[in-house]
Amino acid sequence: MKKRFLVLLFTGLAVSASIRAQREQETHELTFGASLGVSTLKLSLENLKPNGEIALGYNYFFNDIAGISTGIGLTLHRWQSSIDQVSDRYLTGDGEESFEFRSSISNYTELQTAASLTVPLAFRWQYPLLSDSYLTYFAAGGKVSFPFYSQYRTSGSTFTTSAWYPAYNALLESPSSQGLGAFTGEKQVSDLLLKPVFSLFVDVGMKWDIADQFSVYAGLYADYGLNNINREAGKPFLVYNPDKPADFIFNSVLEAQYTQEGKTGRFIRRTNPVGAGIVIRIAFKLPE
Repeated sequence: MKKRFLVLLFTGLAVSASIRAQREQETHELTFGASLGVSTLKLSLENLKPNGEIALGYNYFFNDIAGISTGIGLTLHRWQSSIDQVSDRYLTGDGEESFEFRSSISNYTELQTAASLTVPLAFRWQYPLLSDSYLTYFAAGGKVSFPFYSQYRTSGSTFTTSAWYPAYNALLESPSSQGLGAFTGEKQVSDLLLKPVFSLFVDVGMKWDIADQFSVYAGLYADYGLNNINREAGKPFLVYNPDKPADFIFNSVLEAQYTQEGKTGRFIRRTNPVGAGIVIRIAFKLPE
């Protein structure tokens, strides 16, 4: 019995050593991959929108288990914000008299889109944790995204406007040619100014060695933005244009504020993106 046990023990050790030898990790690894997921501007399951990334990465391994990674990626984010009902008022002028412009907006929807260059830096760990046929990997770190294109698109709003002239104590609710009355908003596309995004992320999954110099990664990721990405704030939501009163402009909810029942507020105080999804990469082990 003891001899049989010793034979099995040494056979297992030999097989394990053989597997480790076959899996000996190269120091340098080049990766190319893509991710697909959903993102939102708040920790909420509402208004989730798809986003994606293609990325070129570099992994440096200190040994068979631990290493660091960096790279560069092209990321496309889409976010959506909806408002059921809000009212606003602020002082403006028609070129001759000053007045308080009042508005009530409902069924407002806004879609924000941003394209960014992303640079990550992460610590990596990999080990045959669950099976000898593949490695389990875990990566955690931070990244910064530099938006080079961003815009917002509005649609679906209905709103009513009026003008109160304090000098005459008069409230005007018409004519529509002066931007007063009931209106239905048309689609509007405008540029959006965003700050660079600093995020923490985790990435966990499995790695298969397909050939001596070729591997495939498949896993799940989660991102959490650390900073407020609004570059501008404090703008009126619905803008009155004295030169073209019937041509309204909505400022993005990321930048706008409103005054309701005597209190001024922001639609979204902090816009730190949150996202999650799947990621697939192919990896090429580089020679020493």
